[in-house]
Amino acid sequence: MFREPVKPLLEPPKPVLDYLTETADKQFKVHRISHDHYQIFFYARELRDGTPVQPELEAVDRAFEAFRKEIQPYSFIASLQFQNGEGAIRVERRRDPPFRSPRLNWILFAATVATVQISGALEWAHVAHRFPPGEATVAAARKSGLSLLGSES
Repeated sequence: MFREPVKPLLEPPKPVLDYLTETADKQFKVHRISHDHYQIFFYARELRDGTPVQPELEAVDRAFEAFRKEIQPYSFIASLQFQNGEGAIRVERRRDPPFRSPRLNWILFAATVATVQISGALEWAHVAHRFPPGEATVAAARKSGLSLLGSES
């Protein structure tokens, strides 16, 4: 069973910042952009049609959803936050996790079953010598002075 190789990230048709800026400008009137190594913020006060960017407006939800769907094939994830009367669109890139084989899970499961069986056998070997074979366990426990609840009587 071979593991599938990790798929390379699909690159946008232009440099990342240019592509994301143009894509955001299709839906929002972006007035400021800030970024660091991991994320890009686009700040907008209104949509292209002049609708203000405010929470719970259907037009804002549709514009953001269109933006999010357009950048999704390139492994970008966007979130929209509202602060100081404007919308802050945060975009970051995420690599899809590679497919992992369930083989390791089965190996760990088998190791768990084996160690439980071994420890149970060793524990029983430690307890079994106290009770001679053929006697009832409860009677043998009472005869040896052990309580059934584990405390000595």
